[in-house]
Amino acid sequence: MPARRDLCAWDNDVELMELRRVTEQLGMSKERAANYLNEKFHKGQPIRSEGAVSMMRTRKGWKVAPQKKGGEQEVERTESDDGITLKSSGSRIKTVDELLQHGGVDLTKYEVAKQTVKTWDTTLRGDNGTETIQNFAIHVEVKPKSGASITDAVQAIIAGAFAERKLLPKAKLAKVGTSGLMQALVIADPHVAKHAWNAETGHGDYDIKLATTALRDASAYLMERGNRERLEARHIYVLGDYFHYDTPSGTTTKGTPLERDGRVPKMTEEGAKALFDIIAASTDECPTHVVVIGGNHDEILCHSLQMILQSHFRYDTRVTIDGTHTVRKYQSWGKCLIGLTHGDKAKKFLPSLMAREASDRWSQSTLREWHRGHLHYRKDVDTLEGVLIRQHPALCPPDAWHAGEGFISPRGMDAIIYHKAGAVVATHSYTPDVIL
Repeated sequence: MPARRDLCAWDNDVELMELRRVTEQLGMSKERAANYLNEKFHKGQPIRSEGAVSMMRTRKGWKVAPQKKGGEQEVERTESDDGITLKSSGSRIKTVDELLQHGGVDLTKYEVAKQTVKTWDTTLRGDNGTETIQNFAIHVEVKPKSGASITDAVQAIIAGAFAERKLLPKAKLAKVGTSGLMQALVIADPHVAKHAWNAETGHGDYDIKLATTALRDASAYLMERGNRERLEARHIYVLGDYFHYDTPSGTTTKGTPLERDGRVPKMTEEGAKALFDIIAASTDECPTHVVVIGGNHDEILCHSLQMILQSHFRYDTRVTIDGTHTVRKYQSWGKCLIGLTHGDKAKKFLPSLMAREASDRWSQSTLREWHRGHLHYRKDVDTLEGVLIRQHPALCPPDAWHAGEGFISPRGMDAIIYHKAGAVVATHSYTPDVIL
């Protein structure tokens, strides 16, 4: 039979004196005092029970002092080479974020490694009767962030942009056709730096090198088909999740941890090189317009990538870069109105959003389409409003988690050729799993 916790010896004089202090000075309830002593002296183990505290108080004759409204608040902060530990106990600090702010922790330099939150109720006695308040015991350990910073990532994008090429001042305009045709090259969800092992997933290997190779191969194949049509222009639509992760610790923008290949500078530099090479190849054939949209994996880095594109091509009359930072963007080609979004937001309202957000161009168009990614599979949906929603596939194979969950779809990349009169005249697809 295990020993009763209320019979565990009180052989620590410091603990006894602390019990007396929180009883006679702070007026802690027996529940609060037991939790406090266990955290302070017994590494959180349930050594002191409510009964043990009550019996010791009775034995010593210690009376519980009346509490003032709001209860006490204690915060302990310790710092070492490994990080910072914060402990709070009371009613005023209720969340981990509040404790981190109170402790002055800079979350650009530190990340939370461990956290616990416990709650209990305390009955306060006063002149106007009793009142029950909720108390919080919070324990947080933070450690310095590892890996490259966002600044390093942006610098790597710049390095990739300028690698083995020079700025093009006053470049000559590419020969412009009069066919009325525009090819939309859609780059959806390549997830540069995603890691997949074929032996584990059964659906192909994937890493930074394979991702950038697939991007170059797919773009070259699709642009070559478009060039046969004497294009008047080409649009390149990057629909988000171009990069696999968005933080130095290897998580998505919102903090989801991921399996990944390489580090932030390598991912961003190699990914930027691939995109800039694709744009350069396109401008050899026709004027090129580029639109970049952030995804749920890479919202921050895609904004940075877009701004660097604007800077790099600012003197190149063959290239224009969409400079907006909205979640949804709209492009026009004659009577064609094209909406672009990553695909994780407002999925049910895209046609009506197009009518409201691009109302001037809506009235001038006869063909209206949305392009979106995010789901990694290909599907066309004709909505009631007459707007076609093109669901684009991803170039990347499933990683271990997606394969285990059964989220498996054919890989691919699409390009659509539009005519100014308001028509789709051709669609082309590239499948990396098939030798073309």
